[in-house]
Amino acid sequence: MMKLFKNIITSVLLLTGFVISAQGGPKIPDFNAKNVVGIIRYDEEIACKKIKLKKTEDIAAVSKHIIKFNRAMDELKFRHFVKLNDIELLVNMKQKSIIARKDFQAMTELQIETHEKLSPIKSEVKELTDGLTEDIKNLLSEKQFKKWKKYVISAQKELFPQVEKQHRPAMNTNRSMGGMNRGMNRGGMNRRRY
Repeated sequence: MMKLFKNIITSVLLLTGFVISAQGGPKIPDFNAKNVVGIIRYDEEIACKKIKLKKTEDIAAVSKHIIKFNRAMDELKFRHFVKLNDIELLVNMKQKSIIARKDFQAMTELQIETHEKLSPIKSEVKELTDGLTEDIKNLLSEKQFKKWKKYVISAQKELFPQVEKQHRPAMNTNRSMGGMNRGMNRGGMNRRRY
C-alpha cells in the first residue's frame, strides 16, 4: 500500500513538472560574451575548400593569413578573459531574475550596460576582421572572395544559438472557420465576374 502511494505521488509530481516546463516558454540560451563580441576562429582547411582554391601557393597564402588572424584572436581573448567572464556572470545572473520579474526597463538597462562594456573589445575584433578581409581580398579573385564572404557569414551565424521555439499545434483554418474561407484562395469575394 505504501509503495503504491509513493508511486502515485512521484507520477503526479513528474506530470506537474512536465506541465509546468511545457508552459514555461522557450529556454533562453546563456549569454556568451566572446560570441557577442565576435571572437571567432576560422578553420583554414575548411575555408580553402569553401573558396575552392586549387593552387598550393594560394592555399598556403590564405592559410597563413587565417592562422595569423586566429593567433591574434587568441591573444585578444586572453587579454580580455577576466573582463569577458565577469560580464558573462553578471548578465546571466541578472537576466534570469529580470525575465522572472518581466522587468523590461531593467533588461534595456542591462543591454546598454553590457554594450558599453563590450564596445572597446568589439572595435578591436572589427579591426582584426577588417585586416583579414583586406589581406584575403588582395589574394583572391572576385568570385573566390564572394565565397569567402559567404563562409565568414555562415561561421558568424554559428556563434549565436537559435532560441528554441515553442511547439504549437497547427490549426486547419477551413474547419475552424466553418469553411468560410474555402474559396478565398481562388479569388474569393473580390474576384472578377464576367
